Amino acid sequence: MVAIAVMVLRKTDPARKRTFRAPAVYVVAPLAIIGCVVLYVSLPLKAILVLPGWGGIGLLVYFFYSRSRSHVGRGIVDTMSEDGPPIYGIKN
Repeated sequence: MVAIAVMVLRKTDPARKRTFRAPAVYVVAPLAIIGCVVLYVSLPLKAILVLPGWGGIGLLVYFFYSRSRSHVGRGIVDTMSEDGPPIYGIKN
């Protein structure tokens, strides 16, 4: 997912400030995607069938846990300062 997102952002938002740059992203990202697919396919069939279920359960837990504890859910907005890290605690 990260490799795909990096390639998409390079095309859709090339002017975005990047604090970390990947070298040769159009070589490294496809190799990472291929490597992940190869590792997934090499798993036993039982693991391939169980993985989407556990992933779905994990997403549900993450969504419901973070919903009441997120800054956005509590009305706290993060803003970026011009030259520093995010400023937390600004309420709308």
